[in-house]
Amino acid sequence: MSQSSCVLIAVGNSPKPKLPKQNYKNVFTKYNIGALQVPDSHFYNKTIQDPDIPDQNSFDIYGFLPGNAYYTNSNSIQQIVSFFNQHKDIEIITCDINVVHKRFKRTLYVQPQVANDIPFFVRSSVINKINFVNEPPIFQHQLERLKSEYIIFHIATPLISLAYKGSG
Repeated sequence: MSQSSCVLIAVGNSPKPKLPKQNYKNVFTKYNIGALQVPDSHFYNKTIQDPDIPDQNSFDIYGFLPGNAYYTNSNSIQQIVSFFNQHKDIEIITCDINVVHKRFKRTLYVQPQVANDIPFFVRSSVINKINFVNEPPIFQHQLERLKSEYIIFHIATPLISLAYKGSG
């Protein structure tokens, strides 16, 4: 996979998405917003089946983020792509998370071996194994199913932040 890997990010339900621009040219983002919002699980599955991105129908990496997520820095996607590029057997990635509240911020240090309801990224080779169910916590349920077949790799850097009420 080259540095110009095509990345599709699906962002769950949010009244005002907050993903800043990335210093990566081949990132495409779909948001679960609008008058006809659907459950995030349905939105993620539909995005996998039919990304509906003009002039782009093939992606190397897919990312799934909740609606309160944003990138911690302007090169978060580049760091994720670079991690995938280290070896072809890296198929699923999670990363540490900044949890942002109005008055404080803390880092959630992820351990992929335990149950986590966190954003994650996969290679296209894994995408046919993904089927989100409309039963919270949806990321945790999906990661648990994937963990039975794949190794989940972890980037020990908070590349994604999650904003909670009153923090935005």
